[in-house]
Amino acid sequence: MAWLWVAIAVIAVGLPAAAWRLGRNPRLRPFGVPGPHADPIDRWLFDQYRLGELDRSKVRQAVLVQGHQPDQPALRQPARSLAAEIISGRLAAPRWRRWAWLYPALGLATLANGIAGVVRGGGNGIFSIVEGAVIVIVGTAMGLWLPKQIRRKARRALGDGQARSASG
Repeated sequence: MAWLWVAIAVIAVGLPAAAWRLGRNPRLRPFGVPGPHADPIDRWLFDQYRLGELDRSKVRQAVLVQGHQPDQPALRQPARSLAAEIISGRLAAPRWRRWAWLYPALGLATLANGIAGVVRGGGNGIFSIVEGAVIVIVGTAMGLWLPKQIRRKARRALGDGQARSASG
């Protein structure tokens, strides 16, 4: 029975305190505004065109992933501008670039672990060597290939937008 009184007291004090604390929180931002961890593309689309989260994701998906203009006419101008900014290099690619060095570093660490395992005479060292080599090769290839792929899709989206504007 005592636990019931403790629960009631915690709720009676904690609920108003939490409501007061959350009501005063200056860090809350309006819905759709890019947060502090948003990448440059999201910030640029919001600053230039005041697009909400859903529209920003549609433009990003169309230009960077699919390589064409969005179906909605209102999003075609932001998509053309985004493609032009990426092609010119004024706007950085998505945030994977910040972590692109991680895969080759992880591969080198795994490779070193495999070499140490072979030197010690362990049976699984050769597997770590192969795994480390694969991670280094794939990570380096992705770091070099992905920016070119993004620029190629942006060029295709920009060409698609110019063809649509000429025909429409």
